[in-house]
Amino acid sequence: MEDLLKIYSFSDSERKVSLGVFECFVSPLSVKIHQQNTYGSLQGINSSMPLTAFASGGKNTMEVNMILDGTGAYASHDDEPIDVITQLNDLMSNTMLYNGSIHQPPFLKVVWGTTPVFLCRGESLDIDYKTFNTEGVPVRADITLLLVEDVNVELSQRQANKESPDLFHEHLVRNNENLATISYQYYQDTSHLHLIANQNNMNNLYDCIPGNVLLIPPLTTPSNE
Repeated sequence: MEDLLKIYSFSDSERKVSLGVFECFVSPLSVKIHQQNTYGSLQGINSSMPLTAFASGGKNTMEVNMILDGTGAYASHDDEPIDVITQLNDLMSNTMLYNGSIHQPPFLKVVWGTTPVFLCRGESLDIDYKTFNTEGVPVRADITLLLVEDVNVELSQRQANKESPDLFHEHLVRNNENLATISYQYYQDTSHLHLIANQNNMNNLYDCIPGNVLLIPPLTTPSNE
């Protein structure tokens, strides 16, 4: 039997306490991976061209397009076909529905052949009923399941290195803060306040208004060749 796409559900973000598993008995029509990075802009010294610098990883998603078949016509196995409604209820309970024991939908792990394991949560589920029997019961449904990446928080922070001065940051100005103290917070040096001021188009170095959000640029920029 060929490998089937499986979606494992868990009650915890570490994916240790199992809640169940959904098996896609028909090979997916398509699996679409979307990866995204976020960049900020930085004006280089003596340069009219803006530079780009990595700010953070963006929202990575997986879109799975699959068939739920109740006739056995599309199935890759010889077992008795399972009706579409039963398959749909199994899929929804394992991916999208609120689970009372954890007070939220489950944490997920998608496994399929040599495709990298995808840790995620269910974001949306579209159902397109295609075929019905004479009693109006659906015997085929096309499913689009959108999953959003959900990695372990500690691992994510370690990979992204959020404290690095080489990344963009957003800073909410608080009372009694000024550019010098903010510069020291991010660069461990008070002399880079002009870098913050230039990035945020501030003409007055003392115009640091509580409640404003400042974009803190990376300390290093690509060198001009």
